[in-house]
Amino acid sequence: AKRPRMESLSPLLRYEHPQGLPETVCAFSTDGGYVISGGADRCARLFNPLRRDPIRPSSPLLIKSYEGAHGHGLSDICIAQGNAKFATCGGDKLAFYWDVHGSVLRRFKGHNEKVNAVAFNEDGTLLFSGSDDRSVRIFDLRAQGRVPVQILDEARDAVMSVFVSSFDVLVAGMDGTVRTYDLRRGECYADSVGEAVTGMAVTKDMECILAMTLDDSVRLLDKSSGKQLNAYYGHVHHNYHMRGDLSHDDAQVVMGSEDGKIYVYDFLTAQVIHCWDNSHAGCVMCVRASPKSALFASTAYDGSLQVFGNPSKVQT
Repeated sequence: AKRPRMESLSPLLRYEHPQGLPETVCAFSTDGGYVISGGADRCARLFNPLRRDPIRPSSPLLIKSYEGAHGHGLSDICIAQGNAKFATCGGDKLAFYWDVHGSVLRRFKGHNEKVNAVAFNEDGTLLFSGSDDRSVRIFDLRAQGRVPVQILDEARDAVMSVFVSSFDVLVAGMDGTVRTYDLRRGECYADSVGEAVTGMAVTKDMECILAMTLDDSVRLLDKSSGKQLNAYYGHVHHNYHMRGDLSHDDAQVVMGSEDGKIYVYDFLTAQVIHCWDNSHAGCVMCVRASPKSALFASTAYDGSLQVFGNPSKVQT
């Protein structure tokens, strides 16, 4: 399929928190049809990113809000395969497993400090949570107990990002190391990045890792060797737990900036091919790409969720 020109993609719909509280995280559903976001108000919100809200036409359609579980702001959110379940975590040291209709199915505790990352395995039977306490805890969602079935504690500083595939688990954080746990061999491989890592993304072929680091860069690493293949510069990132992503076709790298801008880099050349310079008024905490199309969502400290894409796709 012909790749869309970045200039053909523009800000579409924008949600703004009524009290202006920071929106810090967002995630697309696995089919790309929904976006869920959350932030400092301890709530998660489910949107249709391409349909206008009838009450606020400039905003994406708000389908449902999820509240009353967390005692502190949300720090990560992820959606399981099938889009019927999702997980959240936050500063209250807890992770919650939700039904999309609004019920809390499980509450997982055990971390001693803030939980920064949550991730499902491919079939949605395991939940992984990474924390400031330097550990990743693995919970079996089929079991009745709430004790982790395994704890990964090799990290030497806060765990900020976790990625799970069918055969390995990637863990990265403030110690500047990406650890790969080979589930088939029961081994752990550690690759030093040299700077604290706040987020990760992985190419569709599972051969490269994108690491967002606290030195104003995004680094492309060879997954098998740990060798740096490329680096992307232009954005500002040296203070916050920020996350970027790869476009659905791995052709672009998208990353927010502490000055409110969103940068789009060419995956191969590392050149800046587009910059949305008025997308947010505060630090862009999270940028996510739809897994199915040229659609992006971002959340920021100014309390907004912004959807970017082709204007012709918006429905009333």
